[in-house]
Amino acid sequence: MNQKVAIGIVVVLALLAGGFLWYTNQSGSFIGIDDTSSVPSTTEGTQDAATAVEIQNGVEGNWRSANDARFTRSFNVDGTITDRYEGMEDATVNGRWELNSDHMPGQVRELANGMPVLSIEFPEEALFFVVTKLGATELEMSYVGGAGKTLRFERI
Repeated sequence: MNQKVAIGIVVVLALLAGGFLWYTNQSGSFIGIDDTSSVPSTTEGTQDAATAVEIQNGVEGNWRSANDARFTRSFNVDGTITDRYEGMEDATVNGRWELNSDHMPGQVRELANGMPVLSIEFPEEALFFVVTKLGATELEMSYVGGAGKTLRFERI
């Protein structure tokens, strides 16, 4: 294989990986977003919303995106997390997760409206979610301040 072709393939793969990461995390930013419509109120009908204890005990394990079967997220007992995208080894990202982190910005606490916040910290960014549904086989997480962006997973 000629060197120019190899370089071209690497550049295309890097652009695809960067585009995927940008697309899947574009709503992860919460600074300056005042729309709390994506976060259920603790006083409204939140019978599906999970408590902190339920989240801590129920989220651990491996989950596949309901919207993209190639994307998986693994919550480990030791507080580590791994996001993977099948077919793109360079898109694998490792980080840490915890509930109601002391490092969570005050604005996130306000937008979460008293609900438990699941913090995910990757080397490049920090993401904050409220868990809106958690069952034996399903997980639904909504970005805090994410203007309605919700991630849905199925246990694998």
